Amino acid sequence: MEQMQQQNMSWIEVQFLNKAIDILCQCRRTLMYTYVFAFYLNKNNQSIIFEDNQQDLEIATEQLSEFLERDLDQEHVETLKQKVQDKYRIVEIIVDVLYRTMTDVIKKRAFSSMDWSIPNMHTFKKIKVWTFWSCIDRFY
Repeated sequence: MEQMQQQNMSWIEVQFLNKAIDILCQCRRTLMYTYVFAFYLNKNNQSIIFEDNQQDLEIATEQLSEFLERDLDQEHVETLKQKVQDKYRIVEIIVDVLYRTMTDVIKKRAFSSMDWSIPNMHTFKKIKVWTFWSCIDRFY
């Protein structure tokens, strides 16, 4: 940000970087929980769509990360700013789609049948509860 400010950009003009970093963190956190969520899904068309959306988020997250890692000398600052903003808008949409899909799955109880004696069941319950409340918080 300081380097951009030295290139005649104001403090306000470089705030897109803070937003991009916040969104990048949100994407990585979302991916962290969706991997576990996907593991427990019944295999059907909905789970395939969910995993495709998850893969789209993985790719877009890595692209956003690459944009943020670039040196400013490589690319004109305004071009970089536009690419970063475009990419973080895309990942916001994909995250929203994943949360909506997770909400639908929770409502339909589309999790695979499970043996309740599994040692990590407590972790699964926590993730299911976290996922549920994350989905609810996201839409209300």
